[in-house]
Amino acid sequence: MTFSDLEKKHEIIQKLVNIINNDELSTLSKFMRSRISSPESYVTMLGETSSGKTTLINGLLQKKLLKTSAAPTTGAIVEVLFDANVHSPEYYAINSNATMEKLDMDTFINLSSKPDDELSRLQIAVPEVEGLAGLRLFDTPGYGSIIDKHEEVLKDFIPNSDVIIYVIGYKIGIQENDFLFMRYIQELIHNDTDVIVVVNRCPLTLTEKDRRINEIRHYTNDLFHRDVPLFTVVAETDTSKPALPQAKNVWKYVNKILNSPERQKILVNTLNAYLDDLLHNADSIVDKNELTQIMSQKEKKELSSYAEDLRSKGKNIIKTEIIPTFDKLISDIPKQFSLAQKTIYENIINSIEKESNAKMDETIAFVNNHSLLMAVNRETKEYERRLMIELDAMNKRVDNYLNEAIANYYHEVELHFTTNLELAARSSGGKIVGKLMENGLKQYFAAFGGAGGSGAGVANAAKHLLKKTGDLVGKKFSRETYNMLAHTLKKIGATSVKAIGYVVSVIIEILQVIIEYTTWKPKLKKQVKKGLDEWYEKTIETVTKDIQTLKEQNIETLNDIIEEIASSYELDEEKMIDNIPEQIEAKKQIHRELEEIRL
Repeated sequence: MTFSDLEKKHEIIQKLVNIINNDELSTLSKFMRSRISSPESYVTMLGETSSGKTTLINGLLQKKLLKTSAAPTTGAIVEVLFDANVHSPEYYAINSNATMEKLDMDTFINLSSKPDDELSRLQIAVPEVEGLAGLRLFDTPGYGSIIDKHEEVLKDFIPNSDVIIYVIGYKIGIQENDFLFMRYIQELIHNDTDVIVVVNRCPLTLTEKDRRINEIRHYTNDLFHRDVPLFTVVAETDTSKPALPQAKNVWKYVNKILNSPERQKILVNTLNAYLDDLLHNADSIVDKNELTQIMSQKEKKELSSYAEDLRSKGKNIIKTEIIPTFDKLISDIPKQFSLAQKTIYENIINSIEKESNAKMDETIAFVNNHSLLMAVNRETKEYERRLMIELDAMNKRVDNYLNEAIANYYHEVELHFTTNLELAARSSGGKIVGKLMENGLKQYFAAFGGAGGSGAGVANAAKHLLKKTGDLVGKKFSRETYNMLAHTLKKIGATSVKAIGYVVSVIIEILQVIIEYTTWKPKLKKQVKKGLDEWYEKTIETVTKDIQTLKEQNIETLNDIIEEIASSYELDEEKMIDNIPEQIEAKKQIHRELEEIRL
């Protein structure tokens, strides 16, 4: 299947959508059309302040459209959107409430360095660059600003990224913040996310044996657990004629990734799954409209009572299973991480004791770069393992209760279709419950539908996306379907890595004062304790918030499942539709056309 096939398939389905004339379905169909005609790619630029990220983007554009700054800044995240329909730069603000407003250039520049509390990110739409159609390129501030000001935004779109470009300045090389930042990123990205490193402003005389380049290559491969492609960009030597770095080799490689046959296949399969879901939604509306016309008022009221009973059972599941399970998990967080803190401290103290008094600097480096990271990762993974066991057990219980409640609901419904069994079999509810009972509810219960993805077979994920995100700013259909638990575990891992930074900074303080070799070990142990106290406080604060969010998402998702099924046979007693025969015939014709062209 190709994008051309997808366009044909959408055109056929659109004929049924037009006849149904349902606002939500029409909006969803328009959204699908835009995604098919203009598939998008996310590329995120990361790296410390002054590494040259913004200059590289300006070089790609061959215009100084984005503001650069040598000083550390808490500036905004800026998205550069390459749009074929744009002929000159257009400036926008994307706010925290998902609204979007157009800006003049001066306001855009001002917000880029001094963002207000309402701003999620800025966007500048520019004409397409050859080979990079549909590219959404994110320019980000340095590590400190992202962690302090933009962490939640970062956690949202880093997992969505097709490519991560990590920029390091040659003169500065790889620093402590780079270690922390790369560890943080590694916790958030998927295994199939491409990562490349760009060493910027390199000397003209650079060779393959360059010590700094080899050092950066060694550390990045180690931190990302893979062979990371590394590109170099030579510094401008003629200062009298300053030019923007084109970095053609970098962008050529990015273009190759984004247009690879493998990625195109994933995109096509993803979008095709959503088209199938669009058609399923359209079929469901036609079937429900037909039922509305042929059933008596008494039957409609009886069906409504069954729907209310199902909703009541759903609320009971939330009350007896979801809320108590999550409340227990949340209340246990301080205890679990207190035990983890104690274990980490003991492991680090043991590693310090093994070193001789003459190796202070080496011991501190070893603690920061090895034993601390290993101990924290081990304890974090252990917490995640326990969390998964608890939630998996809860999911199984919920699956059993919910499947039984749904089965009972459909059993009651079918008693009222004794004279219309064929129609009942065709209706939306039967299709939904069949899929749920066959596959189990866990994939639906755990699915985070708002992120789209290559595994986009989850029922109604596109509808869920539409309902939850309003104007759909910043969403896409090119990544795997999110699992809420897996997404939360990644955030917990990133949170713990972030908090390691507090420990490292406290330990490094010991190097700032003169210490006698006979006394540095006790002082180092004291600093480790101080740093781990901060790690504990920061980690439990954020993990508590993440688990609370996971709780709310689970409740919301279960309510969505219940409501979708309960409303599948809940008919409007007063609703009258004039063109039902036309809808029924159109539905049959659409399916015939799709079968004929094997789509």
